[in-house]
Formats: sequence, C-alpha cells, structure tokens
Amino acid sequence: MQALFSPAVALMNRLRYNSKFLLLGAAVSVVMLVLLYSVFTNLSRDIETARNELSGVQMLKPMNRMVQYIQQHRGLSAGVLGGNEAMKDKRGAKEKEVQEAQAATEAALNANLRQMPAWQKIRTDIETLRAQGLTWSVAENIAFHNRLIDQVLLLMVDVAD
Repeated sequence: MQALFSPAVALMNRLRYNSKFLLLGAAVSVVMLVLLYSVFTNLSRDIETARNELSGVQMLKPMNRMVQYIQQHRGLSAGVLGGNEAMKDKRGAKEKEVQEAQAATEAALNANLRQMPAWQKIRTDIETLRAQGLTWSVAENIAFHNRLIDQVLLLMVDVAD
C-alpha cells in the first residue's frame, strides 16, 4: 500500500501549505463538477421524459372522447337498424360528434402519429362506417363498431407509450 501512495506523499512533502490546499481544493472541485454534471444530465433526461408523457396525455384526451362517441354511435345505430326511427336524428348528431372528435384527435396528434398506419386505418374505417353503416345488419354494424373501438384503444396504448 505504501508503494501506491508514495508518489502522492512525495508531492505533498515538497509543497507548501498554500499549494497543498490549492491542490486538494482543485481535486475536490473536479470531483464535485463531475457529480454535478451527472446529476444535471439525469435530471434533464427525467424532465424530458415527463414532458413527453404530458404531451401524450394531452393527445389521449380527444381520443378518449372519440371512443365514447363511437360507443354511443354504436348503440344509436343498433337502435335505428332495429327499427327505431326516433333514434335516427340522434344518430346523425352523434355521427357529427364522432367526426368532430376525429378532427380534434387528428389536431392533437403529432405528425409522426398522424402518419401511422393505425391512425390511417381508423380514419378509413370511420368513413366506411359513415357511408355504409346503415346498410349492414345489426350484428355486422355492432361488430364493425367494436373493431373500430379496439383499434382506437390500441392506438391510445401506442400514444401513451
């Protein structure tokens, strides 16, 4: 052990008190700067992660609303296809709400997410549902709505991640 520390001991024996304190102070300062840099880097990374999560949560709000409107649209469509003509106007109004929620979701998504095939499929399926939904049987209509809702929920998981 003595051989390991002998160069340091020899250096310290040659220096005066002022030089010794300056050398030790510089060594401690270097160690402190390295530790501070490490803390700063880790905290910056954590802050960036939190910002991304917050951004993702903001994107999920209109998507959640869209799921709710699609679920309500499913029930009203089933009623109209089952013969309840009184629900036709409510279904039309809910269809507009679905389209508005889709537009709000698209506005909230960033450019990369808007280009995802999952989002493109959801947009296409909403248009298909709007154009052809009332020509299907009740079971087909409900099944299509259910698949659409599942697609949106899976996209919500991707956005959250």
